[in-house]
Amino acid sequence: MSDDTNQGQSAPADLHNLEQQFGSETTRELVRAYLEDTQEVLEKMQEAIIGRDAKALKPLAHMLKSASRIVGAINLSTQSSELENLCGGEHWLTIESFYETYAQSFHSTTDYLRQYLQ
Repeated sequence: MSDDTNQGQSAPADLHNLEQQFGSETTRELVRAYLEDTQEVLEKMQEAIIGRDAKALKPLAHMLKSASRIVGAINLSTQSSELENLCGGEHWLTIESFYETYAQSFHSTTDYLRQYLQ
């Protein structure tokens, strides 16, 4: 796996470390599972935000935090933790604003992971 970087930015997920720990095939299985498990998460998050439903949003952010950490997507995991924390105060304007950047990070991560599987 090459260390693709965009203008000095690090890759959205550290798959090299996973490959060293678990081997290539297990890493590919983890990535496939991540993509399957998170496929509809953003849509569900957006529905929760529109409905001002912190009880629905918080566990989605928590799940994505944990799953992202497993595949080495530390930046997305950290952002998921921030979103999870925002749910506690139900700061909806802040959540909506944060979600735009969050969704971009999610898409960058999943695009990177899909390229890895090709």
